Amino acid sequence: MFIRPASSELINIARGLLVLLLIIIAGVVAAESQINSLTQRQDCVQVLNMKRDFPGGYTAYFFGQVYHIQAVYPVAKILNQDHDMIITAGNYQIVIPTKMDLDAGQARQRFTLWVKPITGEAFQCKYSLQRYIAELSAKMADYIR
Repeated sequence: MFIRPASSELINIARGLLVLLLIIIAGVVAAESQINSLTQRQDCVQVLNMKRDFPGGYTAYFFGQVYHIQAVYPVAKILNQDHDMIITAGNYQIVIPTKMDLDAGQARQRFTLWVKPITGEAFQCKYSLQRYIAELSAKMADYIR
């Protein structure tokens, strides 16, 4: 049903498409320059222009049409404060503490209650050890003499 075209015919088709594309570009440039001269909007003619508006957002200008492309879509919002980090995604909110506050008042009171008897016993042990060493040194002095 279909007959494969010869290579010379393919070259003629490609040349024709290239000429058609050049004619279209020339027409767009002519129309754009006429519009620019009437409106005095721009000094140059744009056939293709692409620019970055904001992070993740691009604007493409192609043959008189403007296309906006967004490459980044917001999924969550992260808010960092002094004591915590808040992650908001949809209707959910997660709070992650970054600074820990520790009230050591109760621990200090318990420690002082615990230290008093221990220091009393330590001093008692020290005095009894001193008495024992004094008695031992007296006995050793007797043995040495």
